[in-house]
Amino acid sequence: MRAAAARWAPRVLRTTISPAAFEGCAAVRAVFATVTAHVTAPAPATVWELATPDGDFEADPETLPVALAAALRAAPPGRRVTAAGWTAALVSTRTRAVPGPDAALDLLGPACRLAFVRWLDHARAHRLTIVPGLEHPGGPSQPDNHHRH
Repeated sequence: MRAAAARWAPRVLRTTISPAAFEGCAAVRAVFATVTAHVTAPAPATVWELATPDGDFEADPETLPVALAAALRAAPPGRRVTAAGWTAALVSTRTRAVPGPDAALDLLGPACRLAFVRWLDHARAHRLTIVPGLEHPGGPSQPDNHHRH
């Protein structure tokens, strides 16, 4: 199963490193395997069906603002709550079903890619120092931030 998860890595890695680096470099693949060795497929998520002034939608409670999620957990179903500027009512909850016999594999690939991208971002942030004046020209702190390439 781990090999199948690595097979999915280039799909998300294209936003962080070139898929060619992953495909063409054994070292990158080895780091990916090491970083993601502990990753397991997450359990199916609980989904909340919410009603808000802007419309109804579904959300994973872990993705909501903490204060709103706490208020919704404390309120009876259907009661509108306002917390930290957010207003919503919890209409119902359900567990998102993961169809198919390869459900664990379907969830493991994205979990591995997410773990690797987070590791890569953390490693980059702690190893690289941006030289003042040489940041990306689009940075809002740059005097010529309207510069076009």
